[in-house]
Amino acid sequence: MKFDEARFHRLIRGETRGALAALGRGGLSCASWAYGFGAWSRTLAFESGFKKMKRAPIPVVSIGNLTL
Repeated sequence: MKFDEARFHRLIRGETRGALAALGRGGLSCASWAYGFGAWSRTLAFESGFKKMKRAPIPVVSIGNLTL
């Protein structure tokens, strides 16, 4: 099945009805909880000192997802 952006947006906005749509939204909800837990765990690891930050040997400029 080809990815259809408009169809996906209708699904996540709740405009698409039916059991399959509800199952899709439920799956996306579970995935968002798993992602959130992973992000929280990573932050906690840095804040507790379990995971150490590394300093780059040269200056780094970061803009959004772009890094030089």
